[in-house]
Amino acid sequence: MASNHEGKPGPYTLVINGKPYQSAERFLTGKEILELAGLRPPKDYQLLMRLHGREYEPVELDEKKDLKEGGIEEFEASFSRNFKIFVDDEPYHVHQCFMTPVEILALRKLSPDGYYVKQVDGHKSITYKEDMEHRIPILDCMVFSTCKKAPTPVSFQAGHAVMAVELEAMGYKPITYPGKEQFVGFKFKVPHGRFYGQEIEIALSAPQFPIAPPAGIFVSPRLLPAKSGNQHPFDGITDQTEPRSDFQYWSRRFDGWGAGGAPKNMQEYVSYIRTLFDFD
Repeated sequence: MASNHEGKPGPYTLVINGKPYQSAERFLTGKEILELAGLRPPKDYQLLMRLHGREYEPVELDEKKDLKEGGIEEFEASFSRNFKIFVDDEPYHVHQCFMTPVEILALRKLSPDGYYVKQVDGHKSITYKEDMEHRIPILDCMVFSTCKKAPTPVSFQAGHAVMAVELEAMGYKPITYPGKEQFVGFKFKVPHGRFYGQEIEIALSAPQFPIAPPAGIFVSPRLLPAKSGNQHPFDGITDQTEPRSDFQYWSRRFDGWGAGGAPKNMQEYVSYIRTLFDFD
């Protein structure tokens, strides 16, 4: 999206890889758009632009775009060549400009419920234990390590018991997973959208429930292809081996949890889950 108040000079707002940026200039080249997002050197990236109701089209580095032009929905940048990163000393070739710790764990087929990621930068390490949805700018030869989380305190384990009790009260039969006590699951019939009428299995992990809701849902069978990004419904999806190997994780933060005095319970969260399937 690129926008501005009619008749007034900048700033102009544009969305690059799902994140809003502002420019004081109305006309920017592809090179300047990439640099605005901190993607350097621009020659290493491919830039696409999507207009409302149309498909993506490429933007050359020296091609100027009018940010006041109506219908610009977003720009998407990706590496024009694969970069190599190291995770636990294993090399992986990636093309994303940004990756979340969840996506980095997925390279190692690890679940964010049991592991977190550290970035190793010389003698300095940066931990993403408390920010698993952070969008990390990816550079060639970056080094990451995965770390196993400490066992969840017993006081926090109560969150899973609360979810199970509330699901049962709603008429669902809670599912447990041997050796995966942090999960509680249930069978769910998709109420609308592309997968209308299909019975699937949803697993949840939220040790601090109801203080905090799950950060996303684990879905079986795998309904959509794995894809990075943060645009619902097709982005933020990673294949998982937990709680079983047939699950995939949909990163879907419930930003309105408890807003305006709304109840914090499973009935509220299941209502939110229903909205996640409302797409064609």
